[in-house]
Amino acid sequence: MKVRVLFWFDVEDYITPESNVALGRLVDIFDQYEAKATFKLVGEKVRALQRWGPADENPADGNPADRGPGWSPAFPGDGSSVLPRLGMHDIGYHTDYHSRPPTIPEYLLGCEWEQGIAEFERRERGGLDTLRKAFGRTPSCYGQPGGAWAPHVYPVLRQWGIPVYLDAGPWVSLNGEPHRYCGILNLLGLEHTMSIGIGRGASAVQDRLAQVQEIVSSLRHTGGVVSLYAHECEFVTSEFWDAVNFRDGQDPPRERWQAAALVPPEESEERYRAMGAFLDAVASMPEVEVIVASEANVRCSDRARGRSLTPQQIADLCEPMPDGIRHQQVDGAWLSPGEILSLAVRLVAARASSGEWPAQLAFAYVDGPSSPPHVEVHNRALRQEDLFGTCLYESAAMDLHHRVPGEVQIGRTWLSPADLLATLGAVLPKWLRGDPVDAPVIQGRLDSAEYVADHVSWGWTIFPAGFDGDALLGAANLQAWTLKPAPFA
Repeated sequence: MKVRVLFWFDVEDYITPESNVALGRLVDIFDQYEAKATFKLVGEKVRALQRWGPADENPADGNPADRGPGWSPAFPGDGSSVLPRLGMHDIGYHTDYHSRPPTIPEYLLGCEWEQGIAEFERRERGGLDTLRKAFGRTPSCYGQPGGAWAPHVYPVLRQWGIPVYLDAGPWVSLNGEPHRYCGILNLLGLEHTMSIGIGRGASAVQDRLAQVQEIVSSLRHTGGVVSLYAHECEFVTSEFWDAVNFRDGQDPPRERWQAAALVPPEESEERYRAMGAFLDAVASMPEVEVIVASEANVRCSDRARGRSLTPQQIADLCEPMPDGIRHQQVDGAWLSPGEILSLAVRLVAARASSGEWPAQLAFAYVDGPSSPPHVEVHNRALRQEDLFGTCLYESAAMDLHHRVPGEVQIGRTWLSPADLLATLGAVLPKWLRGDPVDAPVIQGRLDSAEYVADHVSWGWTIFPAGFDGDALLGAANLQAWTLKPAPFA
């Protein structure tokens, strides 16, 4: 079976001019071997490339302040020629200013769910518009700068038409495999994700090649995904540009931004050669198929889209829920807990409205709740007519807001959405058989929440000393309602 290998590069250093040439050399390498990569670009990096332009458009007597930070007449770069060649590859978005404070978790910390979504969209749309204008299309994917992850990003990606989240990090992982989170193909938390090791030198790249070859060999019978990444600046600098300027939350004025220290030219050449050899060796393995983010989105398409399910299929999906709520599969299509809850509620609502069970119900995506539930159980058994009325209300609310309810009121009783799904899961088969029994309240447990971290180390160099973003993981946990596998076709 094929092993899919993703090569992706965070293109972010808009201060060190030599990274401009490094980007062009990196594109040359992939073009030489007729391979495609995903280049995730920072908005300010694209604008810097546009400002630098070809050497003959940057006269020595020009004003460096007009050319952007890091420009010098002795090393003008060649941004306008790199951009068209980049456009022949896969283009991703990597925020507008990357590490410049405040970082994404900093400015989202303390935001309510909808407020955080709006704030990310407001702050980052400018960079997206830069990429759309430069390349004439919407980026295929997004990935966070360093450790700057937050769940509020995913609904914005849907609004923007960006279908894939591609990066590395510990926040969400579904058994190390591709999955959907908030409706986005999440290539995050993959088991086989690793840096190519460019910044540690040619010998480190050779060591990493041996590891990749061993992984590919182990996956040759089952297939799998290997995600490999680097940064354009690693080919020419001995330190990261953002640590030089924005370490520990510092935010110096633009005129004080400093280029990163460079490695000797011969060391840089060794790194280019190592990258070429690495790409050639990996791409030449018979089990390997090199793909980009846009291809992954097609291969991992959501097979539930456009599907309709019968009442019995919906009841079968709900039946395991009293024992733990997680994604389920029907006829080769995976459904998230939230999608199953939506189907169950709309099924009961349709029965309450018409007096008959519908022949089929169409799939509908919903986000997770925007807030944690209030639970207060006064009745241990709920009458069928009361649940019918509640499902009528919640079905309309989900149609309007496209998300799982935070809590559900049935008379004086308040249930969590997990309680509601577990309760419906136990009683739906009986109702379909025509037995109008009361429904005993069953305490639900969202097992899918185990795939979202409840604590991570927020130790990225750019964060202020002592920064703790774990409060964001509470919102991330609520979106576990949207988790489901996204296997390759």
